Amino acid sequence: MKLQLDQAAEFKIKIMESQSALKKELEKVKMEKQDALEEKDEYNEMAETLEMAELNPETLQLELYQAKERIEELTVDLELLKAEFEKGNVSEEGEDGANSFKVKQLEQRNVRLRDTLFKLRDLSAHEKHQTQNLQREIEEMTKQCNDLQKSNEELASQVNDLHEQVDAALGAEELVELLG
Repeated sequence: MKLQLDQAAEFKIKIMESQSALKKELEKVKMEKQDALEEKDEYNEMAETLEMAELNPETLQLELYQAKERIEELTVDLELLKAEFEKGNVSEEGEDGANSFKVKQLEQRNVRLRDTLFKLRDLSAHEKHQTQNLQREIEEMTKQCNDLQKSNEELASQVNDLHEQVDAALGAEELVELLG
């Protein structure tokens, strides 16, 4: 009888140690789950940033297209004014100064528009590069998130197995107490 009590006491100690280890493992799994959720939140924020980055290049493309159209219009106007200037230069001396002023004004506007076009092109290239970098980061974060989810599922399975073992051990402990 004393031997059975000693064995039951040893078994109870082992069960307590096992339960303590299981609690530690459960806490570890909970922490990993929290980390996975935080990673998921970061991933969602990155996805929103990418959506915003995708909208910006489209707007710049539209502005670039409009600027090109305006340059074409001004180029045609400039050609017409040059033709008028040449005709006016031969026939009328008085309007020559006004036409010359308009031509210079259009040339200056054309230079400003060309500079704007170059800036838009550079901005578009920069935005495209940033978008590509964000896409790479999102792909990497997605992979990490998937890995963490797989790990979380494995750990959840282990926790379930450990819970079953603890339940079985507690049932055995109760049986020993009933027999003792």
